[in-house]
Amino acid sequence: MGGEFVVLISRICGAIALLAASQAGAVEYVVNGGFESPGTLPGSTTGYFNGGNIGGWAVSGNDVTVISTTYSEAGLAFNASSGLASLDITGGGNTGPSNSVSQMLATTAGRYRISFSVGNASPTGGNAAVYGEASSIGLSINGGPARIFTNANNTPFAVNWQRFSVLFVTPGATTISFNNTTVSDNMAGLDDVSVTNAVPEPASWALLIGGFGLTGLAMRRRQAALA
Repeated sequence: MGGEFVVLISRICGAIALLAASQAGAVEYVVNGGFESPGTLPGSTTGYFNGGNIGGWAVSGNDVTVISTTYSEAGLAFNASSGLASLDITGGGNTGPSNSVSQMLATTAGRYRISFSVGNASPTGGNAAVYGEASSIGLSINGGPARIFTNANNTPFAVNWQRFSVLFVTPGATTISFNNTTVSDNMAGLDDVSVTNAVPEPASWALLIGGFGLTGLAMRRRQAALA
């Protein structure tokens, strides 16, 4: 019993150390996920057109707009989710569904998590009429069908940000693409895009510890039967 117990404890410690290392060693694959580079003057916006590049993001369609977090319009603040800037994927006055940004990531075969924030401008302020629709953005991974993410929440006189997260598996390098799926509203914000290795959820820890607990119980019962 003593030798088996030592082996069990050793396995538990090893598995826990492996899980902890995987969580601590998460690698960020997205470049310029907050659209902070090359930078936008405080209180202003910068348009990027088809074929342009926003610090690693390739622009397609008509145009997209980087917005300073201190920019305001007729009493409506366009605060970023975090940092100094965010992206309005609708462009200047919502120029259509072809507007998109994409980036190729140096991932290898495996399982990953993509997280990002979608911003919805409140229909308040002097230009409330053009911000009355929920904000929607499509996400495509490796050229697959776009999955739509919608934020219908409102924060009066500001941009409300909602966080989304998706797990995906890739055979190697990954291309992520976001496109405008908001029909007529003049703002669909995108900010804080992140792709990291998928790590075990807290439930995995519980299953691991529970599984070793059952193993230990079985060992004790076997020992008792032999006594």
